[in-house]
Amino acid sequence: MTKRSLVITFVLAALLSGCDEQPKTKEWFKDNPDEMNKVFDKCQKSGDETVNCRNAKAAHLEIQQKNAPVPQY
Repeated sequence: MTKRSLVITFVLAALLSGCDEQPKTKEWFKDNPDEMNKVFDKCQKSGDETVNCRNAKAAHLEIQQKNAPVPQY
């Protein structure tokens, strides 16, 4: 019984560790705007706060600020 439970534990650990998506950096999202928009929209709809969501939101905000008009006084 111990061998069986040990094998089952390792199989489950291997399956679960493969489920997580590798986080991408803010710079990666800025260099890949199509993917940034997909992730950003998905996160806005679902309300997720994963690492990818935070980085996509930060990249989106940075692009918006870069293209924002500068006020003239």
